[in-house]
Amino acid sequence: MPCLRSAYWHRCPGQVRMQYDRRFEMTDKLEAEMPTMLSEHKEIAAALKNLKDAATAENKPAGVQFAEHLAAHAQTEEEITYPTALLIGRYVKSKATECAR
Repeated sequence: MPCLRSAYWHRCPGQVRMQYDRRFEMTDKLEAEMPTMLSEHKEIAAALKNLKDAATAENKPAGVQFAEHLAAHAQTEEEITYPTALLIGRYVKSKATECAR
């Protein structure tokens, strides 16, 4: 997430203003799209369960492992990556607002 690289903004506010405006837009876009992404993740999770069940029934351990790893990846995005990106993006945006005053 590009906004994760924005945490140093407060050290050089005048030099990178346009770059940070773009990152604020990205944070806002992520926040707006989050419900859709999470809904899509539910659909993906259901498909992965079907894949895992089929792979298990056909004794295909590689398919089971793939489904489990992809499900874990999606869970990490939902629980850690996306919320962290939003938190940092909001924090940097608030600091930029303070510095602009």
